[in-house]
Amino acid sequence: MAPSRLDTAHDGRIQLGARRRGLSRWLGAFVAIVVLAEIAARVVVPAAVPEIRWIDAGAQLRIEAMDADDRRAEVVFAGTSSAGQAFVPSVFERVDDSGRSSFNASLAGAVPTVMGPWLVDEVVPRLDPDLIVWGLSPLDFSTAYGDDQLVAYRSAVETRGGLLAEVDRRVGSVSQLVESRRILRSPTALFGTDADARDRRFDQARATTGPDGERVDFGVDVGAERRAITRTRLDGFGIDDADVDAIATTIETLQASGVEVVLVELPLPNRFRDQLPGGDADANVVSSSIRSLGERLGVDVMLMPRALGDRRFVDFTHVESDAAAVVTEWVARGLAELGDASTGSCSPLGLRDDFGFDVAVDLCRNA
Repeated sequence: MAPSRLDTAHDGRIQLGARRRGLSRWLGAFVAIVVLAEIAARVVVPAAVPEIRWIDAGAQLRIEAMDADDRRAEVVFAGTSSAGQAFVPSVFERVDDSGRSSFNASLAGAVPTVMGPWLVDEVVPRLDPDLIVWGLSPLDFSTAYGDDQLVAYRSAVETRGGLLAEVDRRVGSVSQLVESRRILRSPTALFGTDADARDRRFDQARATTGPDGERVDFGVDVGAERRAITRTRLDGFGIDDADVDAIATTIETLQASGVEVVLVELPLPNRFRDQLPGGDADANVVSSSIRSLGERLGVDVMLMPRALGDRRFVDFTHVESDAAAVVTEWVARGLAELGDASTGSCSPLGLRDDFGFDVAVDLCRNA
């Protein structure tokens, strides 16, 4: 006898119910596995070497320092590692007439195309500064230097652009499994050779980063290899329009949010200028470019490219420790004098060295 319509419908409901129960069991098992994996990740990851989620370990340490205890800095120093070593916040706070708090947010290799988004997107929202002192040198303008740093910055987990990257960061903020999946995929990334390599990078960054973000790497290196690296970064020297535009755009963005900017042309040794293809002529072009930016954007400028002799540097770009304190004191004094200067004026800071000779530091009031 053929089944009735009622029997067929009943059998269909039984089959549908069975499929639903099977799907529910599968989903339940999947959720249980994910929950267990999340719990395991929260146990394992804190014991492992942290993932480097920023452009380098030094940037990650600075982020941690800026995020600690809702830190605020009224003055922020910025630039490449040359500025990182030249500006010492503790010295500045000791000699600044206004007693302002400060932090050095400079990064290794952070040419303007990198420093711009770092300041606007990361530093200013965290530290809420009133003033940014941006140290610049020929490396900030060189057409031969900076492309790799920009690629690295845009590739880092925390600074990668796009909707998917933003979703990844948001989900990762509530899930250790998602946030740390890159190191959870491989035993060597978690506790093996890759983890050891990350640990060494963090150790190096900790050894060369001061308590307020300043760089403290005073090992002397004026050998042939360092000279060759410097020369390569200045090969076919010319002013990179992308860097000039990045400086201008960043300053305009900061000004619109009420943050003042002062540009400082950093001191450099003669051994650095000797690596410029055009020597002093190229160096003078950089000084003119910084001065022109100040005039165009209405920001004050300090020029001190020849203020220190070669013996005050540990290599081709970084000052030694005593010189770092001196440069920081000059900046504090320059800021005080700029406040009293007439707009449109340029004048020497009026410094003398231990032998009574004038020190070449000029101030240009444009704000």
